[in-house]
Amino acid sequence: MTTEKTLEELLIDAEEANDPGSLTEGRMLHSGNDAMPMPMGVSSLESGGYVYVYRVLTGDRCRINSNMLPMQLTKTLPDGRRAFTTEKPSYEPDKGTIKCILHADGPDREHYDALGFATCKKEFIPSEYQLGRHMTSRHRVEYETMNEEIARAEREEEREFQRMLLQAAANGVANPPSTEYFDCECGAAGIKKVYKRHHDRTKKHVKWERKNA
Repeated sequence: MTTEKTLEELLIDAEEANDPGSLTEGRMLHSGNDAMPMPMGVSSLESGGYVYVYRVLTGDRCRINSNMLPMQLTKTLPDGRRAFTTEKPSYEPDKGTIKCILHADGPDREHYDALGFATCKKEFIPSEYQLGRHMTSRHRVEYETMNEEIARAEREEEREFQRMLLQAAANGVANPPSTEYFDCECGAAGIKKVYKRHHDRTKKHVKWERKNA
């Protein structure tokens, strides 16, 4: 039976992490010009430092400011165990298979490039729920634009379908020409072929596509 380390031991064992800031000592910020002839650079940096902690339940590694480490290690789970530790767990965290919608390998990357959306390297997302959380927190504007596009396409598809029905009724046809529509493997039916690209970006189809990839 292993004995849980004390708070002091965990603090000592904490692994240092690289400072996430982009500045480095010696970096030139301004080389000088007519408006400001004096060059400017970074002579020195001071930071509280960063360390790694691991979630006890999942094994996920997090980087936090070292000043926050004592407080982070005092957080507990409902059963009384520590929620975080500085010891790397013996088990690997479960990795998901879902990539960010803005990933470079995404099926609509060309369309998003045309809209000026940046790529995202995030992958191994465990669920559709976590994907939504990621999109909402990291790519809020882009995600809203995507949803607006989908909603607009669905409204236009519905209007076009109603126009077809009215036209067919006016011409005495019981149903509109079936060759104009197709059924998708995701479960959606009666989709007009000209709107296939829009349908392929709907939440229902994207969810089905990721599940069956």
